[in-house]
Amino acid sequence: MRKRAGLTQRALAERVGTTQSAIARLERGIGDPTLARLSAIAAACDLELQVRLVDADDHDWSLVDRRAGHHDDERVERLQHAVSFVGALREAGEASRRGSP
Repeated sequence: MRKRAGLTQRALAERVGTTQSAIARLERGIGDPTLARLSAIAAACDLELQVRLVDADDHDWSLVDRRAGHHDDERVERLQHAVSFVGALREAGEASRRGSP
């Protein structure tokens, strides 16, 4: 938000009443700012913080759970197929650039 607003850490800190080092810590993911602090930072950057509740999307976790049951040899085989596929795509792209069929 800060960079998008064209602010230095010091300028943002002044706008929200904190220190430059506090802003630096937040940007490094250190600490747990309150919603009030995040809202103040967003407002200082001419943005509005909106929080909303939505249904959980567990699609990615269901894929992880499903793949976790595969044995190591299955995972290696899938990876080998993926590497072969990427290699074939590269070769096709190079052939296309050279004008070869």
